[in-house]
Amino acid sequence: DELMFFTSSREGGVGGFDIWLSEYRGNMWSEPINLGPVINSSGNEQSPFLAYDGRTLFFASDSHPGFGGYDLFKSVKIGDSWHDWSIPENLGLPVNSIRNDRAFFHVPASNEAYISTDRAADGFEKIMNLSLVYSAPPSYLVIDEDS
Repeated sequence: DELMFFTSSREGGVGGFDIWLSEYRGNMWSEPINLGPVINSSGNEQSPFLAYDGRTLFFASDSHPGFGGYDLFKSVKIGDSWHDWSIPENLGLPVNSIRNDRAFFHVPASNEAYISTDRAADGFEKIMNLSLVYSAPPSYLVIDEDS
């Protein structure tokens, strides 16, 4: 199946602009479904990008908790339903700023990503290159649980 994520202020949404999904089956697109209130807020969501794992959604929001303007978030699909998502996680600094940060795109099989941002002094939207750094959570080995 092919998937198309898009934003719209159509009826049936949660807030202003919401993220919707339509699946291409056979030779036609399905009726769009709203990704629901975990992803969509009372404000506006924009620029959805589904990572190549098919489960991690990156998007911009001006209403989920952030630094100001639009911030970039990620959420992971739980189970098989397109309605069940983890709580969106703000990508933090330096990806986000007090300005508008949107349109996350990860280059496949690399640590390179791009965003669109208006944080430059002239206030115009520009494309910014990011180098992603992955860190593993700490692991611990218990040798003697009484000490």
